[in-house]
Amino acid sequence: MFFSSAVGSETFKELLDGDTYKFYSNGEWQVSTSGKSIGVLNPTTLKLQFKVQVIHEGFLYN
Repeated sequence: MFFSSAVGSETFKELLDGDTYKFYSNGEWQVSTSGKSIGVLNPTTLKLQFKVQVIHEGFLYN
């Protein structure tokens, strides 16, 4: 289980906001203003693998 072990490492600290992955836009990792996240399931086990932030389309084009 790569992601669960990698999350605790120093390498991935800048990618996280709490237990949720940030998104990459305009050359930097950013936190969504929506405050929402969506879970990504492992298709083999159907268990939650990690969470990613929900962003709105309008954010990307401002």
